[in-house]
Amino acid sequence: MTTATIEWQKDVDAALARAAREGKPLLLDFTAAPA
Repeated sequence: MTTATIEWQKDVDAALARAAREGKPLLLDFTAAPA
């Protein structure tokens, strides 16, 4: 069995660029954002 690891990003612009570069979707979790 293989376990996937998640690399959480805090820089939205960098995460958007990486997702576009790798052709992958991006999940934005606003519940973790400071108020």
